[in-house]
Amino acid sequence: MVCYREVLEFIKIYPPLLWRIANVGSKQKMNLVKENLRLYLPAIVEFLGKHDFPWTKVNSDFNKKIEKRLKEASGETSTVEASIYDIIISCKKGLKDYEGLLVFFNRLFEELIINTDDNTRAVIKTTVWNLLISFDSKYLNYIGELAVLNNLLKSKTVELIKCEVSLDNNKSIDFDVLFPENGMRVLIEVVNIHLDSQKTEDDPKKIQGFLKKRLTDKRKSKTQDSKYADKVHLIPVLWGSHKDLRIYERFFKSHKLDLPLTYEPMAYLTYSDSNGYFETYFNPITKLFKE
Repeated sequence: MVCYREVLEFIKIYPPLLWRIANVGSKQKMNLVKENLRLYLPAIVEFLGKHDFPWTKVNSDFNKKIEKRLKEASGETSTVEASIYDIIISCKKGLKDYEGLLVFFNRLFEELIINTDDNTRAVIKTTVWNLLISFDSKYLNYIGELAVLNNLLKSKTVELIKCEVSLDNNKSIDFDVLFPENGMRVLIEVVNIHLDSQKTEDDPKKIQGFLKKRLTDKRKSKTQDSKYADKVHLIPVLWGSHKDLRIYERFFKSHKLDLPLTYEPMAYLTYSDSNGYFETYFNPITKLFKE
């Protein structure tokens, strides 16, 4: 049977156990973060392999975060927002529900390796850095940015010029891209929206109002007082449960937001079976589910 693995943003951990698992097989001077990523998300390490990446700093920040958790938890079980490292640790502990996420992350970077050259990878490096130093569920925002960028690059219609572009109002936009066919330059801002299942209702008016406010507020916060406002395009990314995404799929199959320079939301989905087979998707919401 094919089933969906939901995105789980919170995880219960026993801090001393987490610490021991993170250090299994460690040797003096071994970079534990890099080695664990090499085992569970090898495509990230391969993607960064030819660049001077500050692995020592990432490892140091990880250790400081673990020490802080240990101090705050005082040996008790605690609930934290899951980071990419917690997803890895959960898989090492045999928690199968997290495997789909790791498959998706690794396949994303496998595709980025195919769809980028060395120069483009160097441009993306800052976004990957931000991903690896995010020790809460905000890491998904950087995954969303990279997944959107990957879809654009593999379309073969755009070239990446720069990441984190500064506007004249001192606000930054995620990507500056070029359409070589006509020479058009476009600024792209990825808007990650984390859906709350307790608040998600199958009500078109409420969905319309919710999305319009989030996206209008985002546009205003990024482009107010900028002469480049008409060059900024918004691409939303929805993160949520199977049920939540189905609700939004139905909405977008029969409604439009009618917001300027704003596209249909993208979303992530993984199907799996009992034999450990995974199919991962990152598509527009109306093309996400199998019929």
